Amino acid sequence: MITEIQTLPPATIELGLGCHGEPGLRQMSPVPSPEALTKEMIRLLIDSSDTDRGFIPFSSTRKNEVILLVNSSGSTSDEVLARFAELAIVELEKAGITVRRLTLGPIVTSLKQSGFGFTVWRLPDAEGEVLGRDEALQCWDKKVDVVAWRQ
Repeated sequence: MITEIQTLPPATIELGLGCHGEPGLRQMSPVPSPEALTKEMIRLLIDSSDTDRGFIPFSSTRKNEVILLVNSSGSTSDEVLARFAELAIVELEKAGITVRRLTLGPIVTSLKQSGFGFTVWRLPDAEGEVLGRDEALQCWDKKVDVVAWRQ
């Protein structure tokens, strides 16, 4: 059995592509600017009115703080990830969300796949949740001894 490798047309990117090449949310052509792409990606992550994807309960009355992970899909350099991280922080700040920690690099990869992704972890409120915000940050900052995790 031969499996056909899917390719994109020239000057096209796929938004929401899976780490094993699963189809994404949509294809975009022409390729948007880094600023426009980041704005759309962050909007998709934080829009709680989106019934398909709005599962992060950001508050309109309390402080919203997050940990931001910027993942290389395999072949995207740290320099490129750093630029997208800067743009993502700006977009999150515009939405009233403060980035408390940032991790970037090859976190979940698939061979040498081009691309990157954002993961936003909303930190818990200081009170009323099982894990408090300070404790969550302490857990995040705790040193671990694993092969491929950058700290």
